[in-house]
Amino acid sequence: MQIKSHYLHKRDVKTLDETMNIKEALDFIQQTGFRCVPVLSAEEEFLGNIYKTHLYEYLYRDNLDPAAPITTLLSDKDKAVDEKASFFSVFFTIRQVPYLTVIDEDKKFKGILTHGKILDILENAWAVGHSSYALTLSMEEYKGSLQDIAATLSKVTDIRSFITLDSDRTFMRRCVVTLPNETTEDELEKIVRHLENNHFRIIHIENEKSMAGEGKQ
Repeated sequence: MQIKSHYLHKRDVKTLDETMNIKEALDFIQQTGFRCVPVLSAEEEFLGNIYKTHLYEYLYRDNLDPAAPITTLLSDKDKAVDEKASFFSVFFTIRQVPYLTVIDEDKKFKGILTHGKILDILENAWAVGHSSYALTLSMEEYKGSLQDIAATLSKVTDIRSFITLDSDRTFMRRCVVTLPNETTEDELEKIVRHLENNHFRIIHIENEKSMAGEGKQ
């Protein structure tokens, strides 16, 4: 999966021009309410991020020159990814910054990938709002184990999503299976019996419908 269709486009992103000074940058950030804003060159190349805290420290703690260029305080110059990058290649990097800057092959600024967009992707993978029950299973790790559990489930139900956990474990792993939205309680009981008869241990069952309802209140 590429991030190309998931980032916030530059037309919807507040940015600063490299010609602005420290005081102008702080005024701009205070108006927008953001704690961090990308800084671009005249050619729309990403130069780095400017943080509100750094501006405050520079002006009011250290009492330095408000007319100095904002390039004095740039951070995260290397926190940019190509718009064709894969989701997995940026998943852990984004934890270090408020967002990842997205650029094209010519290094031009295209937009930002936010934590909110990452959560949207995960919600989609989890089938949030489109599933009924989520079953957390424990299974022995062996060659073909995932294929076996999928085959066992497919005999009694469709699978809305399938996520594996504990990839660093050698012998036992957990997986979370979400069932179609129309799955009834009677069908759930049948699915549980079928899994247990095939020696799969069910750790936990969540009612996704009730959880979704709670989230809307």
